[in-house]
Amino acid sequence: MEYEIIHLPKEKWKGTIIPIGYITDQYYDVSVNRTDKGYIIELEKV
Repeated sequence: MEYEIIHLPKEKWKGTIIPIGYITDQYYDVSVNRTDKGYIIELEKV
């Protein structure tokens, strides 16, 4: 399964909560960190 990543214009989407999920048969440590430009989501296989 593959998803296309698309740009969401800030004027339309600012303030909207966008849920992010994933499905896997492996175990991952997931971290979400805020940066000056937004967020970084990291997945590390354990």
